[in-house]
Amino acid sequence: MSNYFTVSTDSPRARAFRDLVRATLGFWRGLQLREEQDRDLEIRSLSSDTGLSRGVIVSNLNAVARLNSLPTLDAHNNEHNLLDLPRLIAIDLALVGTDEKLIPEVDQRLTEFLTPTRPNQVLPSAERIKRHIHNIIAMLDPEISPTPPPELSDSVTVRNHPDGSANFSLNMNGEQAHEIQSVVAKHAEKTGTTHAEALLGLVHGDTPPTVVLNLYRAKDVDNAPVFCHPVGWLDDDTAEKLLKRVTKVRDLDEVKQENNPAYSASESQRVYLNGRDGTCRWPGCTINALHTQKDHRINHADGGPTHVDNLACLCTHHHNIKTDTRAFYVLDPHSGEAAFLFSDGTWAWSSAEGPLGHGAKRWVQTFAQHRTTREKRARDAKRDKSTPNF
Repeated sequence: MSNYFTVSTDSPRARAFRDLVRATLGFWRGLQLREEQDRDLEIRSLSSDTGLSRGVIVSNLNAVARLNSLPTLDAHNNEHNLLDLPRLIAIDLALVGTDEKLIPEVDQRLTEFLTPTRPNQVLPSAERIKRHIHNIIAMLDPEISPTPPPELSDSVTVRNHPDGSANFSLNMNGEQAHEIQSVVAKHAEKTGTTHAEALLGLVHGDTPPTVVLNLYRAKDVDNAPVFCHPVGWLDDDTAEKLLKRVTKVRDLDEVKQENNPAYSASESQRVYLNGRDGTCRWPGCTINALHTQKDHRINHADGGPTHVDNLACLCTHHHNIKTDTRAFYVLDPHSGEAAFLFSDGTWAWSSAEGPLGHGAKRWVQTFAQHRTTREKRARDAKRDKSTPNF
């Protein structure tokens, strides 16, 4: 296992942190409450001993209890000590309300996901692990939502601060929030104002700009799911509503052949790169691809083409590091995966995490197969019920 996930290398810092993860998990495992204990009083006592809040203590205890219910993952983690508390908490939250019948399959698939297949892969973040569990459950039972969407609020919540500023929030579906954010951002760019001023202008009657929401769906897979940045894979109802609004269809296979003479990536190339990469390609960076620059692996001035095989999504910070020649990467045109080489002599592997990435393509096929099988069973069951017995 050594030198596979970058956190399990032989560096002294990596070993020290693995020891810390092991000790921390051991501490919380030793505090598992027995049924006869008064939970409230025991948590109060723990809070006094550790200085941690009740919420933190409950989250940690629930996370450890969840790991105990996933024997395959638990054994894997006991051997490698990869999962710290933030990742264990993410796993617990993602599995809240999941049908117990699905847990063994989720346990197996999650362990496979957290088993590296290449040297120097980056350990998935807590958020990525949570998304992956959501995808597993959606594949095993599309009718189940592991994280039910919040009910739409009928009012805006405003919090005023002593300095005269204020925050407001409104619960809504992810794709609706993304659409509003896109409209505000584009209006701010058009009018040269801040986002707050742009939003206020729209409230006062400014004409909203037209924005584009890109949906991704495999054209060669029946029953394929639909993806929307930055929301992720959509449930069937949401996907159906958004697909009805589609005004243009792009064939992204054609974009892979596009040789653009200009320096800047074309709109179609940007859509493709966002779909392939998903996030900034710097190992471990989670900034959404929508908010990244499209970097030429081989500089355009040095003859590097504006072609998707020579382009990758990098956030501004990591693009500057690459420009400063403190990092370079080699991009596999087939899978979209990249090996990042750093000026200190280390390196790390970066996988393409978008809906067009190599891993997502395999998942889409498996998801579609599960959905097709499930629909066939439902039709067969319905037919059997309607067939009279003689």
